[in-house]
Amino acid sequence: MESRKKLVLVIEDEDDLRQEIGQYLQRQGYAVAGCACARAARERLRALIANGEPPYAVLCDETLPDGSGVEIFLDFGADTRGSHWILMSGAHDEEGRLSSAQASGRVGAYSVLEKPFSLKALKTSLD
Repeated sequence: MESRKKLVLVIEDEDDLRQEIGQYLQRQGYAVAGCACARAARERLRALIANGEPPYAVLCDETLPDGSGVEIFLDFGADTRGSHWILMSGAHDEEGRLSSAQASGRVGAYSVLEKPFSLKALKTSLD
């Protein structure tokens, strides 16, 4: 029986960065799906959850052209409690709001990677 690769959903509006991260993760043995905007990410997450296949991990930029990665996490964090959520940020200023949501049980665990980060730091966050 063939085992399925762990899916990482990469939500990043910068095409080059999304592709670089995706290629790196594929070389590390992960399956990768990418979304360039909040709308596409929400659609993909809804479909994965509806199919009973939440991603192994969600790597999400905090600032997207059509929405907030933090809002995506707050909206889908409860339905993806088994997923590793990693929020990417150049200027992380949502810590209080995220900590409050986590303390209330609305969402599961998450971590923050400050941009720029190394691919090795990303791999460490996923392990």
